[in-house]
Amino acid sequence: MQGKNESLQDIVSSSRDGLSIITAQFHWDIDHRFTLLRIREKIDAVYDRFPKGTERPYIMDFNPGSLPVMELILTGDTNLLSLGDLVITDSAD
Repeated sequence: MQGKNESLQDIVSSSRDGLSIITAQFHWDIDHRFTLLRIREKIDAVYDRFPKGTERPYIMDFNPGSLPVMELILTGDTNLLSLGDLVITDSAD
């Protein structure tokens, strides 16, 4: 985006034949829905300048806060239902 954007923390791009990926990292205190809307508006404003046949860019909203804090993997000499019951029983204590 042209101009100064205080909420933009970092931007990285990589390109190869037929594909470009741009990753923009923003500060946590932004209104992410408004920011996504503004990015879409900016892309729409210049889309007609893209090379003919270019697919419309896909914008993925990724929030690392939505990732799990912990993953638990269980193995044992029993069936899956018994392992699940063990987790539910022990976590209730």
